[in-house]
Amino acid sequence: MTHPIIQPSFHDSMETVHQLLRGDLSPGEAAQKLGAPENRIGIYQQFIRGHIDNILEKNFSALKQIIPSDTWSTITTRYFKEFPAQHFELNENAADFPDYLAKIVDSREFNLTAFHVELAQLEWVEFEAYASEIDIPWTSEILRPTLNPTLTILQFDYPTATALDHIRSLDDNESFEVPAASAAPNVTFVYRNPKTHEAMILKADDNILFAFKIVHDEISVEEAAATAGINISVAETLLKQAAETGLILLPNLPGTGK
Repeated sequence: MTHPIIQPSFHDSMETVHQLLRGDLSPGEAAQKLGAPENRIGIYQQFIRGHIDNILEKNFSALKQIIPSDTWSTITTRYFKEFPAQHFELNENAADFPDYLAKIVDSREFNLTAFHVELAQLEWVEFEAYASEIDIPWTSEILRPTLNPTLTILQFDYPTATALDHIRSLDDNESFEVPAASAAPNVTFVYRNPKTHEAMILKADDNILFAFKIVHDEISVEEAAATAGINISVAETLLKQAAETGLILLPNLPGTGK
């Protein structure tokens, strides 16, 4: 008497696949549960893991560059075991990575520091600015100076934006030394450029902060100039310079809108 083959339920099959992708099951074990060829299951596991690795390498390329390869591999394996890919938009599966790094720093593993967490945060927000679906209005559509609607403001303890520029300029065989924390907070603006649609990282200085405050606080150029003790023409120039970076939008000012 032959016994019928009992097929696993859909729920059981999905759970087996999740265990396979998390690394809780080997391809052989998963194949036995699913009733499928082991070589096919193994290829599927490698295919998905390759996509997962590419997500993190693409979105955190600077961070990967300054972390030893074996440490990076261990961290990414643990990350996707704790946060299995669930979002249909692959990049979104990397959203929890900065917070995950913060947990690693708290546990004092791998010699990672708060700087590494800030670097991951900056790279992720840079991606978010680039991928943002928020519409940036035409300068003909606004009546007053307006902040770029894709703007995110970050405040770091380290000179993280400067460090990111430096890391991206390094050759493959050049080393990188984690910078010391700054005496004062580092304010960084991240947004999508209205003209080029590229993600912008702008390190705030006194001039940029002056222009930002005018727009954010909705005060007149005359009032801002008087408060700062500068000429109105100087204040207007600073506002225009900030608009040229795409941080703010000025009504009908050529070169600052789309």
